[in-house]
Amino acid sequence: MSKAPVKNWFCRFAAVVLLAGGSGDILAQALSRPVAAASATLPGRYIVVFRDNVRDPGPRADVLMQGSGGQVHFRYANALRGFAATIP
Repeated sequence: MSKAPVKNWFCRFAAVVLLAGGSGDILAQALSRPVAAASATLPGRYIVVFRDNVRDPGPRADVLMQGSGGQVHFRYANALRGFAATIP
């Protein structure tokens, strides 16, 4: 993940805090802390994202993992269509 999306997310968070009547001190403290990058990765763990035209990602994930020795951990159908799995 590049720094731009993290900064964009943080700016949105800051705007929500201000709109919700949050204290400027809390916002200043949050902005002064560095955002940690995802330094820990899990070997063999992946998030697979389908194209938008895939209607029901759950069964598609199961079919893809059949016979591969992979294990589906989560299925995503709202924010994105896909699944998280361990793939050998």
